[in-house]
Amino acid sequence: MKRFESMTADDWEAWINEFLGGGDCDPPVPEGDEEPDLKLIGLFRDLSKLSVARSSANRLRRALGRCLQCRAPIAENAQDLYFLLNATSIIRPPKSKRLLLRYLEEGALHPLEYRNVDLATLALAVRCDFDTDDEVVDFIYRSAENHVSFSYHLTCLRMLAKRDTASALSFLERILPRLKSPARQTALGRTVRGITKRSGFRAIYRWYTERELFLESQYGDYFKIFKEIMKIQLKPWAADLPKDPYAVLFCALLHSGEVPFSAREISEIAMQAQHPRMRTDQRAPEETLSYVWRKSVDLASDWASSPLAIGTCPPWVEWLSTEPDTYELRTSWTQDASTLRPSIEQRDQVVRLDAESHENVIVKLISATKVREPHPPSSMYNSMG
Repeated sequence: MKRFESMTADDWEAWINEFLGGGDCDPPVPEGDEEPDLKLIGLFRDLSKLSVARSSANRLRRALGRCLQCRAPIAENAQDLYFLLNATSIIRPPKSKRLLLRYLEEGALHPLEYRNVDLATLALAVRCDFDTDDEVVDFIYRSAENHVSFSYHLTCLRMLAKRDTASALSFLERILPRLKSPARQTALGRTVRGITKRSGFRAIYRWYTERELFLESQYGDYFKIFKEIMKIQLKPWAADLPKDPYAVLFCALLHSGEVPFSAREISEIAMQAQHPRMRTDQRAPEETLSYVWRKSVDLASDWASSPLAIGTCPPWVEWLSTEPDTYELRTSWTQDASTLRPSIEQRDQVVRLDAESHENVIVKLISATKVREPHPPSSMYNSMG
């Protein structure tokens, strides 16, 4: 390492060129089986850790930028460009930020590939490792218009998510019509799940509740496919369901009308709606609760009228299946807290409510959560119910 510490930027440039060309390097290449890009990154990190060698690390950074700039974007240089781009994503030579955007704007790296990796797509990802500024966002939207590669669109989606999730979701609307194969659908599911793991579910929950009607009318079956993708990613009460109140509400919204939520589960959903994080979004969670409740009522009514329900009808169906003008909440079964929350204490209690204010059933069911009086359902939920 001592010999690397004294190298100038010119020394580093010559050394990198010799290294990528497979020649004899002086100083010799550190031992190990790593790829060339990982070797360069390892050297940079080792030098950066040593206070006496940090200036050498900076000279290595400048030399890497020069090497990238000197490589013409032609097929013969595809291998070198691949390793230099990967190293640039971590080492980040300052002048490479502008160079990469110029390559992208000019289409200079298209259609170069190495190891089945599209170098233009790789360059976009590396450029976004610097930042995702307005210039890059503008380029993403312009380039995606005519780009046929779905993997490129997924890369754009991930890069926009680095800026903010709202930008990514806006772009997501553009690629819904491209969900034409199971492979694409699976890839999009993994990408969206990765975005939500980093940024949470608040943005996607708000986007879904605000845009659902428009997206259904605009994209039809493609939006239905997207909903099915998200249902696979978010299973109700699954062990890997994120501990995020927005994830719980989004999951309940997706599966309402298909999954028979129990009294305890509706209560748990309502408790999440009262999470402190929801204080700035109170109306949307209450409307979600209303929608989940109404869909549960419809599902219970269908179940109770089915021949399959004879002898197997779950207890909660009894209080959801009621006369057309009323809803009944019956607690004639067990008072175990695992079945019903302890806010309802007396057996055989019946609460009759006007159908127009059925949301109050939620209040009665989960009074311990202090749900305040819900707003009237929005037109979105009226049209969906």
